[in-house]
Amino acid sequence: MTDDVTRTIRYTGSAARAGALVQMLERQGVHVEWEPPREERGVGGDFMAVGLGIAASGSYDLLKAAVEQFRARFPRAEVVIEDNDSEPDDGGFLDQ
Repeated sequence: MTDDVTRTIRYTGSAARAGALVQMLERQGVHVEWEPPREERGVGGDFMAVGLGIAASGSYDLLKAAVEQFRARFPRAEVVIEDNDSEPDDGGFLDQ
């Protein structure tokens, strides 16, 4: 088993999808601290992009698995796992 780590997950995408990312992390057993973004109501509100940081603690393998599941389900959202000691996980974006 991998030791528990605390990472910041940077999310950019629909405000409505931020909660789905948190749910996927929690289902994997990752502890999450975050402030839900304020959703704008009205025409175009569902498409407003937000950027936020989510503090996540738990097994790195479980954290990464949840992020990969989210990326597969919502490929347009940008999710980056930050690591203070190394380069962030860009999901292969920079490999193009």
